[in-house]
Amino acid sequence: MSVDYGWLDRGPEQGRRVGLVVQAAYHLPEFVPLRDELRARGIPADLLVPLPPRKPLNRFRPGMRRFRELLAGTALRLDGVSTSADLTSELSSVVVMNDWGVPKPLVESLRRAGSPTFAWIEGVQDFADVDTGQSREAYRHVDHVFCLGQYGADQLPGIAHTIVGSARLRALWSDPAVETRDRRAVVSSNFTYGVLTEHRRAWVSSAMAACRSADLPCVLSRHAAERGFSFPHRSSSTSIGTLLGESSHFVGRFSTVCYEALVRGVEFVYYNPHGEREPTFLDPRGAFTVSSSEEELADRLREPVRSSTEVRTGAADFLGVHLRLEPGPTPAELAGAVIAGAVQE
Repeated sequence: MSVDYGWLDRGPEQGRRVGLVVQAAYHLPEFVPLRDELRARGIPADLLVPLPPRKPLNRFRPGMRRFRELLAGTALRLDGVSTSADLTSELSSVVVMNDWGVPKPLVESLRRAGSPTFAWIEGVQDFADVDTGQSREAYRHVDHVFCLGQYGADQLPGIAHTIVGSARLRALWSDPAVETRDRRAVVSSNFTYGVLTEHRRAWVSSAMAACRSADLPCVLSRHAAERGFSFPHRSSSTSIGTLLGESSHFVGRFSTVCYEALVRGVEFVYYNPHGEREPTFLDPRGAFTVSSSEEELADRLREPVRSSTEVRTGAADFLGVHLRLEPGPTPAELAGAVIAGAVQE
């Protein structure tokens, strides 16, 4: 289905430009620096956001919540609208964080027109659709993929790629470890987009019960795109980043927030009572612990918590495989060089 796109503070330059498609607030810390890097190279570039279709009751859908959260999280404002057909001639290239969902028709249209297309891996990904029950072929619809680390690159054999990292996670890694957190757990519910959603209620209930059994205060955080209600457990409206900064433990399942917890130095327990098979967190390399039952999770939460420095030190091997965190060129600089080479040929 074709959608319209809004421009975020569109630049004054005339002619074709690189379009950077943002679909969530956490895409902005990656794509705003990339936009600025491209402009510094003399390449017009602008941010685009897919506009939710006008449908009855659409305001209650997860996509609309993410759209509102995105606009609320930035001073950038919508500045004009283009259809997908318009963008085929208006763009010299496109960079997306999702090449199989809403932006897929735009990617396909630009490829047919001979324009270079790129994708930036937005976080943890079930590349082989082990648990999704779908056949999305994630990050296989574009010409070139920007990877967060070697792990992602290894999942895309034969696909042109560049390892760039994540500006947001690198910034957190470079910050000093915070050692003054209260003893509290963040339980993160992230059953979204129809993947294993039938396990959500039981997962949340057992995770919260394990915290109570371990006498560990806890707060529930839910992904903005998660459907349904958390009753009888009230979820927090505070951002997950803020909650992590105030907590000693993180209880989560397959999610990019697991990376963020480790980068921040928060004790992470991967809770998998429902049998996720996607392998990203099945080999912790000493970075975190894994539990598969309520009783086992409670036992893990009773263990002495490591300091933030100890968590980071223990996670270095795991993170070194999954994320590019070392000093050097920024992700925007690395990606910008590749894009510049393609659009200026």
